[in-house]
Amino acid sequence: TNVGSLEVFVEETNPKGPLTRSAVWKLTGDQGREWKLAQIYPMNVTSPTFHFLFMASATGGYYGDIAIDDISFNVDHCPAEIICDFEDDECGYVQDTTDQGEWLLKGGPTV
Repeated sequence: TNVGSLEVFVEETNPKGPLTRSAVWKLTGDQGREWKLAQIYPMNVTSPTFHFLFMASATGGYYGDIAIDDISFNVDHCPAEIICDFEDDECGYVQDTTDQGEWLLKGGPTV
C-alpha cells in the first residue's frame, strides 16, 4: 500500500499575534477496508476563532486511498462511541425516504 498518514490540526487565530497550528490527531499506514471512527476534542483551544485543518500524505504510487466522511461538530465533549455492525438491526439509523438513495442490507465481503 502507499498510504501515508492523515493528520488533523487546529489553527487558532489571534488578533494580537501569529496564527498557531497544533496537531490534535494522527493515523498512519494502511487501516484496512472499513471506516474508522475518530473523535477529537481540542481541549487546549483558547481562541474564540479556530479552524480544523485535515492534512493527508501518501508514500508514493497510486494504490493508497484516504477518505473522510460524516464530519460533525459538537460544542461539548464527543458523544459515546456507537458500536454497530448492522447484523441485527439498523442501530438507530433511519432511512431517508425523501432522497434518491436506498439502503440495502446484505452480507458478504467488502468489494
